[in-house]
Amino acid sequence: MTSLTVLPEPTPLLREQAAPLSSIVQAAGLLWLSGLTPRDVTLGHREVGDIEQQTIVVMENIRVLLEHAGRSFADVVRTTIYLTDTSDFEKMNEVYKRYFSSPYPARSTVTVAGLVHPKYRIEIDVVATAAGQ
Repeated sequence: MTSLTVLPEPTPLLREQAAPLSSIVQAAGLLWLSGLTPRDVTLGHREVGDIEQQTIVVMENIRVLLEHAGRSFADVVRTTIYLTDTSDFEKMNEVYKRYFSSPYPARSTVTVAGLVHPKYRIEIDVVATAAGQ
């Protein structure tokens, strides 16, 4: 059986979230980050602007969680991106490329009917190597 370690929530807003989830879980030498939306994890502000602004907030949220776990974007091995509008794909990619460099992590991008907040256009979940791996 794989050992599962739940890392403490990095911000008060994440400690107070209503959903029954852990933001960062370590198992099998990997870090698993729950899906992050355009709700700023440090300030609580919901970014409901265009896809570029929403993607920036999501990526900065990912940075906060990775740094809390002692990791960086260079340690990410897989992402899953959920978009509510396929036409946002190109502009989302422009922002995404600012945070990663080659070789890029494995990735899936899917279009979904909606996300938890009706104005959210993107959610990203991440798998990264755990510290010392």
